[in-house]
Amino acid sequence: MHLPILLSTFALARSPVGIEGAPPPAPGDDDLCPPIARRGSLLISDEEKTLNVHLVPHTHDDTGWLKTVGQYYYGLNETIQKAHVEKILDSVLLALSNNDGKHERTFTYVETKFLYMWYEKLDETRRQALKDLVESKQFTFTNGGWCMHDEAPTHFMGMIDQTTLGHSFLKNEFNVTPSVGWQIDPFGHSSTQGGLLTSGFGFDAIYFGRIHHVDLARRKESAECEGLWGNAIK
Repeated sequence: MHLPILLSTFALARSPVGIEGAPPPAPGDDDLCPPIARRGSLLISDEEKTLNVHLVPHTHDDTGWLKTVGQYYYGLNETIQKAHVEKILDSVLLALSNNDGKHERTFTYVETKFLYMWYEKLDETRRQALKDLVESKQFTFTNGGWCMHDEAPTHFMGMIDQTTLGHSFLKNEFNVTPSVGWQIDPFGHSSTQGGLLTSGFGFDAIYFGRIHHVDLARRKESAECEGLWGNAIK
């Protein structure tokens, strides 16, 4: 199985221009675009090198990193880090529900553990408001595991179990199954992810956020930030 991969941070990874200490762009480089690959001796046309940027409002809330799950959720111990996941969800529900016909805002949620903690405390009116937003695809889910698991040191059964737990909750409560993988923060990616936790969970594609800087530079230079992920697991 080959799964499409999209390397999500590459297009915006260039150093900002005009900031003290930032290197100037290379001659011929567009300030906003990665270097454009050549075809033979000809440059790609202006139309072909147009960069379409998709802004995706989404969560990236660690289920335990610098603080505990409870501290992240309730906004406690801000001496370490300011994060209050409960307020994120409250404000998103309010913003998406206040639709006077002038906007079509959307939001993508990733970490099901925090969603579960919040959902369990909602009254029926707010639960139904959330379900309506899910049905209208204004509130969507990606990855959908209990957390965004690591890939390098993690046992494959833990990866499967936590993803199954999150997907089961989403299916039971909202009758949805995420179709896109969202591994934007793990430090390294494994064949286990590619072989078991992508198409096997119904994903059509997966987004990466971190790869080796040498691979990143090569892919930017050759305009190969999208590809098919092959693996040895059958």
